[in-house]
Amino acid sequence: MQYHQPLHLPLTWRPADTGALLFFTLAGFLSRLPFLSPLIDSHDAANYAFALTSYDVGLHQPQPPGYPLYILLGKVALLLTGGDARLALVGLSAAMSGLAAGATYLLGRALGGRAAGLFAALLLSTSPYVWAQGTAPLPYAADLFFSLLAGWACHRAALAHRDDVKAALLAGAALGVAALLRQQNAAILGALLLHALWG
Repeated sequence: MQYHQPLHLPLTWRPADTGALLFFTLAGFLSRLPFLSPLIDSHDAANYAFALTSYDVGLHQPQPPGYPLYILLGKVALLLTGGDARLALVGLSAAMSGLAAGATYLLGRALGGRAAGLFAALLLSTSPYVWAQGTAPLPYAADLFFSLLAGWACHRAALAHRDDVKAALLAGAALGVAALLRQQNAAILGALLLHALWG
């Protein structure tokens, strides 16, 4: 006799869930602000900064494969920061770090219940690596957020099996956005999507 672990715990969304989601998102963002990198401190970061005003993959602005969504988000941040490329990139990382904490709560809650969501979001929010990436002019915090979002969407699609076209479309769209951010995501998250839909 085989025992199959259920894919989810049936939970009703409550005001406390909204509060936890907002808390981790805002705390993740605000806690990074005092520690934002004061410099464009790496070759890659310089390439991203140049790409905000002059996108040319041939000149490694940025380096291949080009990271189109990250640069687009950076251009929006550039408008909000009055043309300061460093501040645009580190501010974007801080914002994405906060969103990643919120997405971790969502995914943890979906997989293991509220307590698991709270614990996972707390661990991610206080991780030294995630903290460092949330203050650096690099795409890794954004990559983390969009990958978590794609993972959550794939979990929803797996729960719906093949009966819910909307869940499958949401998972596919989330994967597409994550792949536009960093093309390397397509292989790993694509395998996750295939497993969610046909596994």
